[in-house]
Amino acid sequence: MADGIVTPEVLFKIGVTAKKNVPIKILGEGELKAKLNVTAHAFSKSAITKIETAGGKTTVLTKTTAKS
Repeated sequence: MADGIVTPEVLFKIGVTAKKNVPIKILGEGELKAKLNVTAHAFSKSAITKIETAGGKTTVLTKTTAKS
């Protein structure tokens, strides 16, 4: 997590997720002591609170569908 940036791609690279192109929801379990900028498809309310309380930022990704 370079420079406190967390994305689905980073989570895949470090082995947190097994598949590359799946929606990611961040849950608010555990403690957060670092300032992180987290980008994911969804967040629990407690995750948003913990991330923002630690000085971080949350960004919600939108799903896109391919058009034929």
